[in-house]
Amino acid sequence: MNNVSLMCTAIWGGIIIIPIFFMCCDWWKRCTFPAFSIPVSTYMKLSRIFRAPNLNNVTLTIIDNTFNAEKAMILYNLLAESRIKGFTFINGAGNYDFF
Repeated sequence: MNNVSLMCTAIWGGIIIIPIFFMCCDWWKRCTFPAFSIPVSTYMKLSRIFRAPNLNNVTLTIIDNTFNAEKAMILYNLLAESRIKGFTFINGAGNYDFF
């Protein structure tokens, strides 16, 4: 996290109201908040875990700001080929776009 950007916005926002509105903009969030990207190869390596014969339920919690359709399709194909009956997916990334 870029604390300098956050503090400057808060200080200037206290004096002049316009910087407070920056906090709603994607460009400000990209400059201030951390970005996390999990490579596609990591999702592909989950196939070994998903093929375990005794695995019934999986909860996958990630923080991936660049989660896209390609990564979702990899997870979908892994689940289709597995014996998993219950799957929970949680992406704890922020709601700002890094594409």
